[in-house]
Amino acid sequence: MFLLPSSPLNIKKVDPEFEHEFNVLKHLDFKICLYDHDQFITHGQLVSDIDFSEKSNVVLRTWMLKSSQYTDLYNLLHRNGLELINTPEQYLNCHYYPNVYHIIKDYAPNSIWFQDITETVVDLCRNHINSDIIIKDFVKSEKGLQDVFILPTTLDKQSFYEKVIKFKNCRGKLFSEGIVFKQYLQLKDYGGKTNEFRLFVLNGKIVTSSQHTGLTFGVEPDFNFLNDIISKIDSNFYTIDIAELESGNWIVLETGDGQVSGLSSGQDQFIFYSKFLNLVSQIKSS
Repeated sequence: MFLLPSSPLNIKKVDPEFEHEFNVLKHLDFKICLYDHDQFITHGQLVSDIDFSEKSNVVLRTWMLKSSQYTDLYNLLHRNGLELINTPEQYLNCHYYPNVYHIIKDYAPNSIWFQDITETVVDLCRNHINSDIIIKDFVKSEKGLQDVFILPTTLDKQSFYEKVIKFKNCRGKLFSEGIVFKQYLQLKDYGGKTNEFRLFVLNGKIVTSSQHTGLTFGVEPDFNFLNDIISKIDSNFYTIDIAELESGNWIVLETGDGQVSGLSSGQDQFIFYSKFLNLVSQIKSS
């Protein structure tokens, strides 16, 4: 069963942002239920059209949830005989960058993170990463705000610290846990676009891989370099984002929980869910 967000205050209609996915899932005869996402995150109440007499495994497709929110939803469904595809621990294994870094670090930018943001952090960060730095919280960056996305090495200590605080303030209520500092690496430029792919992984198998930046050309990687990473990640459904460097090598940018990660821009959703269905069928028959 798939659980998608409804339109606010209308449990019978899917959120417009998920309407295309809803229609594809319906066409493929997946069981679909809706829940009021705003009501849940604001008041902790599950308003839904779920029939709890039907016991089922559940795949969530929704907006990002904080750790406590996902745990509450998991426990509520579990008490009623429904099992989300990822446990709360598995959700955070890929949703929080520090939780997966030890697995991807051989293919990822040099990184360090802190939960308490103090001026001392600036020295520790710069001693660890000797280059321009990308900052994000444990989940997301602020790509739209260049002055708090990339921190150049030319910044003095006070300016660096002020940018970090500005970043945290920009994230506001969406800020997650702490600050991650990542080494800035030059990605290969294709006329103003970079060559990035998002892979969805289900039960250790790649469901789909698609270019994630709207690029319609460029080199496609040999995904075999990810085999060792995939075998070590404890999650049933997640994403891996990778990018081509100027050198032609590939790096892992980040991972995410598959239930709260968007499909790539321009990705054929019918093909995605058809492959998802085929993989589920193979798993059931094995």
